Amino acid sequence: MVAALHARRAILECADDDDWRPTVAAFSRTYLGITRTDGQWLEAVSTALLGDWIDVLATYSPDGDGTLHHLRREAQTVHRQLMPLWQRKSGPGRVWMLDYRLPSGETLHEVVCGSYRFENDVLSWSPDRHDAGAVFARLKEDEQHVARAFALGGGSWAEAAVATGLPAQLGERVMRKFRRLGLQHRQRQAALVGVA
Repeated sequence: MVAALHARRAILECADDDDWRPTVAAFSRTYLGITRTDGQWLEAVSTALLGDWIDVLATYSPDGDGTLHHLRREAQTVHRQLMPLWQRKSGPGRVWMLDYRLPSGETLHEVVCGSYRFENDVLSWSPDRHDAGAVFARLKEDEQHVARAFALGGGSWAEAAVATGLPAQLGERVMRKFRRLGLQHRQRQAALVGVA
């Protein structure tokens, strides 16, 4: 409790903006168990220290464990609030800023606001790995569109087929064919290694 009050006083009485940082960083590490003392965490802990934790002193035991738990939880909440949206996870993925650059070279803003068509990205993509490219080349043109849509958009194979304007059943068929061709390619490569 004394350390928390000392850290709070350091924030309130600082003459320079950086004077309070070492005291709050030491308090964070020692008493709150927050080992990262970057700017965001220090800001979060200082906000929590300046918050209403003194009001909860009456409800917790004098040993301070409840108060420290309250401070830690408050600092974590403030840290989450200070974190930019594009650094947070949202469901299974992340929130991207509109100026995020896609592999095609366009930004999300250009894609959303421009005359974007899914086929533009789909037609320009090809696998990076040599073995995947060899298998990919053995697919028919419409099957390649589905495989590209799956690689770029994620989701299921059925969703990739629908995104390219083809029936959902074609997506599952392409998946099975792609796997079968991949297995054949691996067997051929293994046979070539065995011969050499």
